[in-house]
Amino acid sequence: MTQPAARPFAPRADQLTDDDALSVIEQEARNVALAFGVGVPDDLAKALVDRVQGRLQGTQPYFGTRSTRQRAQTRDWLRSNFRGNNYAELSQQTGLSERHVRRVLACAD
Repeated sequence: MTQPAARPFAPRADQLTDDDALSVIEQEARNVALAFGVGVPDDLAKALVDRVQGRLQGTQPYFGTRSTRQRAQTRDWLRSNFRGNNYAELSQQTGLSERHVRRVLACAD
């Protein structure tokens, strides 16, 4: 199986324009096509971008950084590892701020 090309530097989300976001989608489609051995990755990527543009028809989609499932998994993990006073430890283990850990646990009841 052919390995996808190395990923180019990705700009921060606040630096993306509409065209850049479509470029990211096109690059990722090309990388996935290469990873699965598709013989015409450039054609596939272009077709995907054309279809996405057609479906969105000028709307501005929002791409959140985490899925609902990932948030639920984090919440469940925090609940199962919380011992009543280990906010700082959980914060270090998850990369979340201690304040956010407290908020998640407060809402998890």
